[in-house]
Amino acid sequence: MVLEIIVSAFLIAFGLLSIFLSIEEGVSDPKLMLILILGAGCLIAGSWLLIDTLTLGLIIRKLFGIVMSGLGLFMLIGFPDIMEYQREDMSRAGIFLGLFMLVIGIYFLLF
Repeated sequence: MVLEIIVSAFLIAFGLLSIFLSIEEGVSDPKLMLILILGAGCLIAGSWLLIDTLTLGLIIRKLFGIVMSGLGLFMLIGFPDIMEYQREDMSRAGIFLGLFMLVIGIYFLLF
């Protein structure tokens, strides 16, 4: 399973880089058009291999981990502002909830 993910990541990276470089240079050259088509094919093949390898539950779990980690970081960094509009106790609750959500998010990202 790890080898398939590495190969699909390589194909996706190669496809995106070749598409970006061929569009940046201009697609008037026939060789660049061939590279653009090759990059699109690599991108499609890598995406198909990645989607075929990973299950939907794993993808949803990782996305949930990213969202929870982001919300947890926001609660830790952006929420506890006691000078503007909220009491000090609310900032402590926000820090607690932020840590809780960050730990859950990191767990879902790693496992």
